[in-house]
Amino acid sequence: MKPTVLLDQVTTPNGRPMTLHERDGVFMIRIAGMELMSIRQHHSEERLAELACSHVRTTSDGRSVSTRCVTAPAVDSGTAGS
Repeated sequence: MKPTVLLDQVTTPNGRPMTLHERDGVFMIRIAGMELMSIRQHHSEERLAELACSHVRTTSDGRSVSTRCVTAPAVDSGTAGS
């Protein structure tokens, strides 16, 4: 069995250690010793993508459109063109 090598470590804002490890070509990120993500464990990335894209829907013709409403700032008609 090959050893796990600690490549880097930082402290999160709440004081917990976040570490990057490598073992036999597999990279892992751990927080306080608990694996967050790795090349083989990628559920967290998939969930993050689902949350980030939750406002996107596909139309019947295959186009992807955002369901978020983007509005322009209101213009005060009393000062427009002055």
